[in-house]
Amino acid sequence: MFASHLLSSSLFDKAVLTPARRIIEASKLRARNFVNKKAFKSTAYNFSLHFLNLPIVSQVYKLIYLPHIYRKSKNKPSTIVIEPYNVCNLACTMCAYPDLTRPKEQMDMELFKKVVDDAVNNNFKTLSLSLYNEPYMDNLIFERIKYAKEKGLETTITTNATLLTDELIQKTMSSGVDCVTFSIDSLDEEKYEKIRINASFKTTINNVKKMIGYREQLNLKKPMLTMSAVMHGDDHTLANMEEELKGLDIYAVAMRDNRKNGQPTHGHLKSYPCWWPWNHLVVYSSGKIALCCMDYDNVHDLGDLKTKNIDEVWNSKVFKNIRELLLNGKGDQIELCKNCDIPFRQSPLWWWSL
Repeated sequence: MFASHLLSSSLFDKAVLTPARRIIEASKLRARNFVNKKAFKSTAYNFSLHFLNLPIVSQVYKLIYLPHIYRKSKNKPSTIVIEPYNVCNLACTMCAYPDLTRPKEQMDMELFKKVVDDAVNNNFKTLSLSLYNEPYMDNLIFERIKYAKEKGLETTITTNATLLTDELIQKTMSSGVDCVTFSIDSLDEEKYEKIRINASFKTTINNVKKMIGYREQLNLKKPMLTMSAVMHGDDHTLANMEEELKGLDIYAVAMRDNRKNGQPTHGHLKSYPCWWPWNHLVVYSSGKIALCCMDYDNVHDLGDLKTKNIDEVWNSKVFKNIRELLLNGKGDQIELCKNCDIPFRQSPLWWWSL
């Protein structure tokens, strides 16, 4: 199967490749396919569980890692996530959007400007306009981007790319947005459409290629165009991302998280305080603050920016108590956190990047 996959790849149809280069490219593709295998991921995960429980690793954690976390925990977040309109045109299998019970509402510009101004005054650097929403369904999206850029915030959006038109592509290119991320979870048409319900694979890929082409035609450096994928099973097609979608700046594949269906955590997970309550502030379209991106129905209501400011929310007793529990390895006492796998999969790395 692997051999036929290599031979059918357009990569090897190019006469310009030397024999040595072909060997290198074949090795790279073989490595990607191996890493993407479910068996490999499972083995690596189980090895990590045992490795992290070794006494020597535990001591390293206590002496080096934990003090680093305590130092970083004194900082305010650098990224604010604003969900301007909690509406999406798809019903993806791994996403909690279809299960939302929050009212569908669009944040008005008055509240949006208030939140952005407050974020700037609190030294936030980055604004993400994506959470449980499709940005292009918000008729104020370009007005929001314009205002955020005028205030000096690096601004990003994540889109499923299904709604893109020539007009929207042109507006995006001239909006000043710093990064556009396309969510595409498989390059197999059948698999893609089973994951991203209501989406057309051909339309999506065509739209992405149009935006790449438009940026190249105008020789623009911004926005950065990236792709993110959530791994579903053993999907070898993701190894061909760079060939299928040439011109993107970054290609990222993530393991599927348990956002929709939590799994019991392993005992050691509490050793890794989740970095989200320190690095991100999540604001829903209602103006309410959520604990993190996993709190899709705003179970932990930490305040309302319609009536409070960021400083009040950040320093509130309830937010401080949650962060204290996480720092002290008691995250399992927080309903939303006790079955979450993000601390194990992300926190060890991201705490060092804060």
